[in-house]
Amino acid sequence: MIAFISVLLVNLPEVIEGEIEIISQNLFLTGEMVAILITFSMLSLYLTYYLRTVLQKRFSHDSVIASAIIGIIFGFFSILVPETLMIGEVAYASSFAGMGRIKIIKEKFLLVSVIVAAIYILALPVFKGFGGKLGSIAFVSMLLVYILHGKGELFE
Repeated sequence: MIAFISVLLVNLPEVIEGEIEIISQNLFLTGEMVAILITFSMLSLYLTYYLRTVLQKRFSHDSVIASAIIGIIFGFFSILVPETLMIGEVAYASSFAGMGRIKIIKEKFLLVSVIVAAIYILALPVFKGFGGKLGSIAFVSMLLVYILHGKGELFE
């Protein structure tokens, strides 16, 4: 979220003057594509969660390492197959959500996955190419899940 706000602030003069578009053309996604994005959001969140639990015993920053590994895998795949860019992006956003409070991820796994995918889809035409957008999607998703269903501490 900090990266996104920083990029926005640095580019604010160009955004205000209309030199940088913050809203691009509206995209239409088929129901099949929405289902694929939700599926990969779930897969990425699960893999990040699982890898994080495996790495917990060995590393103190297990969530960052787990997210980075999953992000590299999906990012590399998107480079090899450019048509899968949206899949790679939603998977990377979900891996960022996987760095959140483990109790929320464990108890509200499906809800987190669906919200990440939904916010990603809604945010597709907005702030295209801005750094920090995927992390911001993950942050907002976890915050929404916490507000809607969370109990206890938001951060570990």
